[in-house]
Amino acid sequence: GNCQLPVRLTAADLHQYPNKTAYSAAPRVLAQLKMVGPHIHFGDGETFQLFHHGNILRAIKDEYGFDIDIDPPLPPIHPYQQHRQPHDPPVRSRIAYHLPEGWQSMGAGDYSSVSSFVKTIVIGHFNGTHQINCTSRPVSRHVDNHRLHTIVTQSPHTPVEECITTTSYLPLVGLRRSLVLTDACQSFVAWIAVTDVANIGQPSMAQQQGRECSATLISVLCCHSFGVRVWVMTTESAVSGVGGAFKDRFPVTTRLARAVLGAVNSAILSDGAPEPGQQPQDDSDEDSDNDDLDGDDDFDGDDDDMEDDWEDFDDEDDEDDDDEGSGGGEAAAASASASASASVSWAAS
Repeated sequence: GNCQLPVRLTAADLHQYPNKTAYSAAPRVLAQLKMVGPHIHFGDGETFQLFHHGNILRAIKDEYGFDIDIDPPLPPIHPYQQHRQPHDPPVRSRIAYHLPEGWQSMGAGDYSSVSSFVKTIVIGHFNGTHQINCTSRPVSRHVDNHRLHTIVTQSPHTPVEECITTTSYLPLVGLRRSLVLTDACQSFVAWIAVTDVANIGQPSMAQQQGRECSATLISVLCCHSFGVRVWVMTTESAVSGVGGAFKDRFPVTTRLARAVLGAVNSAILSDGAPEPGQQPQDDSDEDSDNDDLDGDDDFDGDDDDMEDDWEDFDDEDDEDDDDEGSGGGEAAAASASASASASVSWAAS
């Protein structure tokens, strides 16, 4: 999304609400989004505009499937109900961006807050429209004193050290948190995505959350209830003349990610180091087939995509997945960095 800061509201923006009382009656962040959304541009005339029809609220497109449910009924066990904030309540939505179709309605997912919903959608659109260099790997959630598991399962409103902002998202199964590493001062965009299925794949938990999961997906997740998957994604320009490992081609992103992931997890991700207690593995067979839909970060969370993400836990010798997208370039990345960072910065403020 392209959003120039500071946002200068017009009379038309202010007239989204008939009076101050109506503005104050809505959750504060939602009220702000209704005015600021038209200034977040996705291209082709599409913005983060909200469309209100009685009790129906839609975002981006005034079409069926683009409804957003603000503060949906969540059971007490739901992590976003436990950490609910009245001024920035949870959201349920089916909106996702995938090429070549573009905006579409996918499997419903829960977002920890309105602001997290906005940031996740902006990042997902950016991910689908720019060249993304990605590395990913499964990691035991017990590594480094449960560091990654803690990042994902703690309150979604808890800041993560060395991150500009974060988003939290619960698709049909698992918990996902995205950790933004760069701001508008950088010439590129980089972020980390961590998914932890924990025990959410268990049928009883899925039922308590009011979700329906396919039998195949339940089977996959129950077998891997201790797994975390981590992705590092960036538009950083690769170091000229350097090939091979992600850490050598994208050193700045690697340094930023290491500060968040910690030395142990970074070594597993970047160096293919064995997890504590495991035997060293042969890392010579690099997997260039990105398991996550060829570089798409699967923010929609539909069953098929999640199965793809976790199938490689069946292979104990799964290697680091490095993938480079297509299109874009250094100048485009620098320009896009400022635009995406501005949009995310508004939602983070």
